[in-house]
Amino acid sequence: MDNYLVKQPIHDEKNQTWAYEVLYNDDSFGDPDTSDYLAASAIENLLMQINNDGYLENKTAFITFTPNLLMRNAGVRASVEYFLSHKETQTPDPEFDAFCDRVVKLVESWK
Repeated sequence: MDNYLVKQPIHDEKNQTWAYEVLYNDDSFGDPDTSDYLAASAIENLLMQINNDGYLENKTAFITFTPNLLMRNAGVRASVEYFLSHKETQTPDPEFDAFCDRVVKLVESWK
């Protein structure tokens, strides 16, 4: 079974790489729990080396989790815990924060 992380560039209006989408992929069609375990392990390894090897070139990363990990809240919880405990990964970005605030407000208005 092959498994790998995929790094897809996200471009801005000037066609410059603004961020990356990072997702885990494997070619197994077996047990979803095994796939989730492998995905969680790959994502954890990425988070551990995010600032060490220049993989993301100091760009924003959007990490895609498996549906099962999201429904278990595992991916979100692990990501938040990691970034809160590693101050070096936190880069202030008021423009992105404002964008996120608008998205949250919009989603809350749908309730």
